[in-house]
Amino acid sequence: MYASIEFNAQISSNKSFSIPITLKYDINENLSIFNKVRFYNIEHPHLNYLHQDYNRKNLTAINEISYLKYANNNIQFLIGRNYIADHSELFFSKYATSKDHFKFNFKNNKFEYNYYIIRLNNEIFDCENPECAEVWGDTGIHNINRWYYYKDISIEFDKFILTFSESIFSTGEDRIPEWYYLNPLGFFIAEQMHNPENIDGEVEDNNDNYFMGLGIKYIKSENLSINASIIID
Repeated sequence: MYASIEFNAQISSNKSFSIPITLKYDINENLSIFNKVRFYNIEHPHLNYLHQDYNRKNLTAINEISYLKYANNNIQFLIGRNYIADHSELFFSKYATSKDHFKFNFKNNKFEYNYYIIRLNNEIFDCENPECAEVWGDTGIHNINRWYYYKDISIEFDKFILTFSESIFSTGEDRIPEWYYLNPLGFFIAEQMHNPENIDGEVEDNNDNYFMGLGIKYIKSENLSINASIIID
């Protein structure tokens, strides 16, 4: 069992500041908790975008990172909030804000598998105004939820690593995670086409957006490698 607290104040040339406070707690050799609270001036420059909707005199505090992780030799589970950009720059921006998500990873010498369910931003439409009422056909309140599903498989042979990736944006009124996108190896595109009607207000439509990625890496030596990748919308 191990626990630590880190405190690090950052001050920029414009006299703004950012103070992250980090807690790490290893429950046992496989299970751990990580939490980072950041108190900052919203004018302070950060590498990543920090989402905030409330501040007083340009000061605010956010839960930047907070997750529970289980890991052993080959398997990792993570649930909570963290940055994802360190995985695939084709699908995730390294400047994006941290996201609430579930992650599963399996890895051995020649094979790696990753699966994510990510909660994106939600929107609320209050249709008391005429323009909204005309679109929705009523004067009620509509909650639009967005989810992002992603998985990839990498196989290594000789000096090559081949990677297949796919992802899908899922959007709809009061939309919850869909069971048919939770299949570990099933293609998202097949599930999208076989479940085409998603009720979104008064409209039944397939509003999910699918992406596919292919990548190849050639490892010449420990210090030299060549990468090529493509994403298809």
